[in-house]
Amino acid sequence: MEVLTFIAMCDDSFNTFESEGSRTRRGYEKVYEKARAQISDAGQVLAAIAYLRQKLVILHHHKKLNYSRYTPVLDCIREAARRDSDPELTVLPETNWDQLIRIVIQNRSELYSFDNETPPQLHILGLKILGWNLSRASANSTYRTVVMS
Repeated sequence: MEVLTFIAMCDDSFNTFESEGSRTRRGYEKVYEKARAQISDAGQVLAAIAYLRQKLVILHHHKKLNYSRYTPVLDCIREAARRDSDPELTVLPETNWDQLIRIVIQNRSELYSFDNETPPQLHILGLKILGWNLSRASANSTYRTVVMS
């Protein structure tokens, strides 16, 4: 799987399928089960995910690609690949990447990887609860961490 092909498949699916609905009880398991059925060799898929993640970061640095749109897809595919396949299903001779990406993106409302990241304010609040105090160090948004006594 080449990174530009992956990006094109994701963009096509994002443009085709709106994020609809709310989570259903254990809906994520059904999505991962459907996605896993599209994977032939989990080891190859996991290696491809590592490769794609690296390439997305490189594109981010060289061409300012916003890779945060694509990393949840990789996270969900990784999770699907880590699961055991249904022994009753026939293993595909080759991973069906197009269908795999489509299943993940079409059902993204069921998957926690697509939730927004924790807002910085909540992250800071969590650190304060753990005994850390964060204070504004300068106007350019750098921070220093000071341990509370």
